Amino acid sequence: VAGRVMAAPAQLHAFSLDNGLRVLLNEDRRLPLVAVHVAYRVGSADEAPGQHGLAHLFEHLMYGGSENLPGTYLSHLFAAGAHDLNGRTTLDSTHYFETVHRDALDFALFAEADRMGRLVLCEETLEKQRQVVLNELRQYRERSRGRLVERIDAECYPAGHPYRHGVIGSEADLLALRLDQAHEFRQRHYHAANAVLALAGDLTRDEAMRRCERAFGGLPAGPPITRDPVEVSSNAARSWGFDDASPSPQKRLVWQLPAMPSPDREGMRLFQIALESRLRAESSAGTSLPRIGLAFHRLATRLEFEWNAPDPARIERSFDAFEALWNRLMKSGFSASEAEQSRRL
Repeated sequence: VAGRVMAAPAQLHAFSLDNGLRVLLNEDRRLPLVAVHVAYRVGSADEAPGQHGLAHLFEHLMYGGSENLPGTYLSHLFAAGAHDLNGRTTLDSTHYFETVHRDALDFALFAEADRMGRLVLCEETLEKQRQVVLNELRQYRERSRGRLVERIDAECYPAGHPYRHGVIGSEADLLALRLDQAHEFRQRHYHAANAVLALAGDLTRDEAMRRCERAFGGLPAGPPITRDPVEVSSNAARSWGFDDASPSPQKRLVWQLPAMPSPDREGMRLFQIALESRLRAESSAGTSLPRIGLAFHRLATRLEFEWNAPDPARIERSFDAFEALWNRLMKSGFSASEAEQSRRL
């Protein structure tokens, strides 16, 4: 392995199977490992009214058994030596990933294909995972951070907007969800033409094409999915103070912006890097630097600043210092040297 670490740098490849599955490969031969990541183009924004929380619940259901791998998905992958197994649901997509030795790659691809096309859904699994998700929801709302995020979402998006209810969902809707609704959700969203498979590690493009075709090629494409655009108000700045029993008070400032195409996203990332550098250079004693979050979604972009400190007074000093810096920046912009430095980072 030590000798392979000095191998050639990674190479990027992309191809599609006849059923519409998009495959991305980051060929990196330095270690005999392969990271496997399946992303489905479905998130909480795609939930029907009265089904808020179904996308996240379905992420949990995908870890139940499939026709050829009964029991739990995790037990089969752990037995094959997989690690870094996890899943994540977002506003616009749902992700499943693991890392395996290259010798176990065929099994990992088979397992992903089996739950994509042959997942077993039953009342017992639904009820078990419903209770797990409800417990997560209650813990989330017991934390001040969770309630603040829900408040921000409700303020940023108008009634009826698909981002307004967030990923975590509604307790009432989760309790009312039926097995037939889970089946319909799967048939509509969980199929090859609505997924992207990303591989990174020790295999060539030809190997990836051969292995992916063997595992996924026999699965149906599934029904076409269209997503209607939604108008989002832009340039809306909002700030919140949040002070309750939380041991860590926080304050947030949020700019809600329109969705951005890829070229504009790179410019926003450079802006974030330059702003972080300016904040570090101008920080003073008694203030804290904000965490800067930049999130690109299908229907909106969010620029967010978050201050955390032991006491509210320090947060307010930090916030005031930031506002002064921001006002100067809006008048003069970044220098040429700052812009060039951000491109190099």
